[in-house]
Amino acid sequence: MLPFFQTANERLSVLILVYIFYLFFGALMFDAFESPHEAKIIKDLNNYVRNFRQKHNACLTDHELNDFIKLISMANDRGVPAVRNVSKDPNWSFGQAVFFSGTVLTTIGYGDAYPQTPLGKVFCIIFAAVGISATLLLLSEIIERLMKLTNVVITIFIEKVQPI
Repeated sequence: MLPFFQTANERLSVLILVYIFYLFFGALMFDAFESPHEAKIIKDLNNYVRNFRQKHNACLTDHELNDFIKLISMANDRGVPAVRNVSKDPNWSFGQAVFFSGTVLTTIGYGDAYPQTPLGKVFCIIFAAVGISATLLLLSEIIERLMKLTNVVITIFIEKVQPI
């Protein structure tokens, strides 16, 4: 074994660094896979809204209004709201992708952003399968350290405080 990995603390430090690298790698991949798809949805929706406004200044038929509502609903289901001409921050910026990667690795699953592209979905499955295992390994190593600390505190309590 390499001399750097001789102690458990050195192995834990390397594991933490690898885990952080893996988290950011996942974020980069999700951002690369999903950002162009989301940008296309936003562009299509903005074009539709612009054309819709030019075409229907006076009144709307029920069919035209229903088509508009269907498009807005579809975009909203994909995390792209049509409020204020879709000026919301994108779901797949690098920061949002880091957040999404973290929720995948910790199995929290918080939020309404999820991969839309087939490549993003496949990557998410592989990323989660490897990453959740790494998360469990990292947590078990951290808990092991906390147990040692707890044992030291209990020993001190038994030796010093209990006789009093």
